[in-house]
This record gives sequence, C-alpha cells and structure tokens, in this order.
Amino acid sequence: MVDVENCAWLIWIVVALGLGALEIATVDFTFLMLAGGALGGSAAAAVGAPFPVQAIVAAATAMVLILSLIHI
Repeated sequence: MVDVENCAWLIWIVVALGLGALEIATVDFTFLMLAGGALGGSAAAAVGAPFPVQAIVAAATAMVLILSLIHI
C-alpha cells in the first residue's frame, strides 16, 4: 500500500500538471497561477509540512500570483 504522506509532493506535481493542461485549453492565465500554487504546495510537502500547511502555502502562492496580474 502506498503511503500518501511520503508522496504528497508528487500528488501536488500531478495537480500542477493537470492545471497546466487546463491552462493550455483556456489560455486565461488563471489556471497557470493555480498551477504555481500547486507547485508551492509541492515544495511545502517536500520539506515535510503537514497537509494543512501545504494547502495554506498552495492557496497563498496562488493568491499572490493571481493578484500580481492585477494592474493598479
């Protein structure tokens, strides 16, 4: 049986790749920013953070990337 906690970083990478594929289909840059957030979650998982911290890092990274597109 696969231990999900040991391969959480890989799951985040798969999510990022899926979001990247959606970005190719939509060309809206939103899914690209969410994929960046998933990569942030992957980095948090790679250093051993628990899942709630991974999710917060992913959400915060995606939010920063999305907000960086807004021109003031």
